[in-house]
Amino acid sequence: MNKKKFIVEIAVILFISSVLSGCSIYSKDSSAQIKQSDRAREVKTLNVAEYSVLGHSIQHFEKNPQRVIADGLGETEMVLAFADPETILAVYGFYNLHDFVKPQFKEKLNKLHILKQGETNKELILSLQPDLIIAEQCSFVSKSLGTTEFWNKRGIKTYVPANTNSPGKHIVKESIEIEKQYIRDFGIIFGKEKLADMYVKDIEQTLQFFQKRAKNGSKQRVMVVENFGKTIASYDKTKLVGDMVLKLGGTIPETQPILGEEDLLQENPDIIFVVCSDGDRGKCMEFFLRKPQFRTINAIKRKKVYSIELESMYGAGLRVKDGLERIGLVLYPEFEEEYRSTQNNTINPSYIDWLDYKSAADFE
Repeated sequence: MNKKKFIVEIAVILFISSVLSGCSIYSKDSSAQIKQSDRAREVKTLNVAEYSVLGHSIQHFEKNPQRVIADGLGETEMVLAFADPETILAVYGFYNLHDFVKPQFKEKLNKLHILKQGETNKELILSLQPDLIIAEQCSFVSKSLGTTEFWNKRGIKTYVPANTNSPGKHIVKESIEIEKQYIRDFGIIFGKEKLADMYVKDIEQTLQFFQKRAKNGSKQRVMVVENFGKTIASYDKTKLVGDMVLKLGGTIPETQPILGEEDLLQENPDIIFVVCSDGDRGKCMEFFLRKPQFRTINAIKRKKVYSIELESMYGAGLRVKDGLERIGLVLYPEFEEEYRSTQNNTINPSYIDWLDYKSAADFE
């Protein structure tokens, strides 16, 4: 066969093959420039039933969600940060969302439908025809949303933050890295990867600020506890807040999830953070400060007892930063003025005063 004719025939075959396969003849550089929004996106989340994780689930997003429901305080704030208002069907918080959400999100919240207590049930949510439900693990129980599988079988996507484990379970190792991935996942879901990267960078800069200034020598022993009436929950080193304490240069023990009063006495921490929720603004601390049997604990004697907001250390999302700065400024109070000066132009500025933290000194 004539060599020239052979080359021409090969060229024709290659051209026809490229047309039939749907490919365009571009350079390598241009063909690589496929936007994330032009192809199916996916995130790894959880299958949940009765507040228990059954395994992982991959959720695919061919386009940005258009009918979103957020169930939970932190989940609502995350949706406010990433979703356009017209795509949010409804939101729900366990207490007053107007009181909870940060100032930069309040105007956006005013445009949304806020569900009332008891309305986050399968019947009502089905009637709203969502295409995405974002809710923490405790919402997927029979009296509320049922299971994630129930929704997925009906073509409704679900996203469950990984660090919303029960306080009474220390099975899963929680971490700041998991929360950063949570934020990045929202960037993928809503096609706002650059925004997610900015929030993650802000968290990393806050962590780095305190790590560079951490003192050498002995580390302060920290415990994070919550009063549940007859029992005390301990958020130890396996929990998100435990990872925060360790990354910030403190020490925190690994304990049983539920403690007795004798256990707390034996641990004898130098600093106690008391977890407060439901907007109680530090009143939760009184249980630990008023009990005579706790007066021998180092933290009580030294008046090193502080409130910390549940949502800044439990499925925290954007509020990871709040948890880091709360713990960081207790460990290193001498850097508060310098830290505040770094918050002038950040995407998620500090709201230390607005969060109305309390310390033992407020109860004297």
